[in-house]
Amino acid sequence: MKKLTMVVSLVAATGCILLAGCSKSKEAKSESKSGTEKATAEQSNEPVELKVKWQVGKRYLQRMDMTQGTESSVPNMPQPVKTETKQSQEYAVSSLKELTGGGQELEMEFVSQKMSTKIGDREIMGFDSASDAKDDGSNPSATALRRMVGAKLKFQTDTQGKVVKVEGTKELMTKVTAGSAPQMQQMFKGMFNDEMLKHMVSLQGLPDKAVKVGDSWPLTTEIDMPMVGTLVTKMNYTFTGWEQHDKKKCAVITFTGDIASKPGAPQTAGMTINIDSGKSSGKSWFDPAAGMSLGSDVDQSMTMKMKLQGKDISTALNQKIVMKLVEVADVGK
Repeated sequence: MKKLTMVVSLVAATGCILLAGCSKSKEAKSESKSGTEKATAEQSNEPVELKVKWQVGKRYLQRMDMTQGTESSVPNMPQPVKTETKQSQEYAVSSLKELTGGGQELEMEFVSQKMSTKIGDREIMGFDSASDAKDDGSNPSATALRRMVGAKLKFQTDTQGKVVKVEGTKELMTKVTAGSAPQMQQMFKGMFNDEMLKHMVSLQGLPDKAVKVGDSWPLTTEIDMPMVGTLVTKMNYTFTGWEQHDKKKCAVITFTGDIASKPGAPQTAGMTINIDSGKSSGKSWFDPAAGMSLGSDVDQSMTMKMKLQGKDISTALNQKIVMKLVEVADVGK
């Protein structure tokens, strides 16, 4: 059961980064949206460009917090198994330089990772990169997770800020999974492939042209994931107005859509996962002046049907995801 829980938690935690939409925010708590604050946001119906603007020489420290609940129906068990997982992950994106012809070179560094999975009051898997390695216990993923802390990858963007190239993924995964069981190596290499990493760095869901309040735009994304096949998200985004968020005038973007999977890339040996009935919705705040989203809250639900070692397991999953921009500082500080 510990193995099953680890698989569900890692797949969902990785997927939530991909599915959260445009999603970064300041560490400071958002101010309450009183009538006075909304009035000062100056509602505008003029077209506005919602485009990412990485500042060369700046380091953006990001954090993802997730609370996830699952209920799994397992053969030969009289009652469904219920788990709760809490996870926090920090990573930094630095803009190093402008590229010839436009675009930028970015660098991503994995900063920290913390995870706890419980059945009732009993923790069955825990990890905290800030703690001593002796506290890792029998967690089979702990060694690889610790090796990722401090690891760096390079990215290249186009003139619109979209990531078009990743450098060093294969070398990184070979290093962090060295000595791990074959299934664990496949799992990590599948979770952290180039397409997944592009979505960690890119701001998803931004329109490709200037928009006015009330405008909507769709976005369909397909990404190969070895444990899932092809993960498909069909989202619809709407620019709903302006609000003050972290003392900045922000465009409010709401989004809703479906999550599913279909056969695609080869799946991990001994295990397949299909996703259906997936739903995702949320709200983000984008600061056009800074070229960054300053906050995002996402709710997701889905049914994951797994075949693991010949057993059919159905898991209902619900999770809440918050992405934050903890700090913007000069590179090297």
